Amino acid sequence: MGEQKFQAAASNASRVNINNLLNDLTLSSNPLEDVEEDEYILLLTPYLHAPPPHMASSSEPMDPFEPFGRELSKYHANLRHVPYIARNGMQEIHEQQMDHAGGVIVVICEPPPMQGVSSSQRLDLSKHQERFAGAVGRYLKDSDTPSILLTIEHDGTKEAKRFDEVLQLDDWDELEDCADRIYDR
Repeated sequence: MGEQKFQAAASNASRVNINNLLNDLTLSSNPLEDVEEDEYILLLTPYLHAPPPHMASSSEPMDPFEPFGRELSKYHANLRHVPYIARNGMQEIHEQQMDHAGGVIVVICEPPPMQGVSSSQRLDLSKHQERFAGAVGRYLKDSDTPSILLTIEHDGTKEAKRFDEVLQLDDWDELEDCADRIYDR
């Protein structure tokens, strides 16, 4: 009888420890959750020459990242969206914004194809976006600013080590629910 109580207690203790571990992992999976309300989250997105496939047929032109920004603002109202031109790399404006941000999300994606524009003319090539993300990651390395790398149809493993978290989306349709995935893991 005493042996059964001991086994039950040990089983409950291990369950509690596992539950605490899972709770700790869940809490630490969103590096932006501790960003204060008076601090802003900086959203850095690439300028794209062409809209993503799911927006190409839309009659109303819109920044492809605007719906994500709207959804993100439901969780953190103080949001700044600053696009970047990938080929130009990180600029002073990006550094200034990062210096004052409470958290940073950098988006890189596979740019949609565009007829009639050669790769030498494009400003949004993924290799340039990767360099931009790498520069942001290096810039944030010595700060305590939490960061997320968000990739869309892109393998961001090379840049991933420079960020607190990486969220990879397999296609553009997942972007709409991305804020929920960041905050409701």
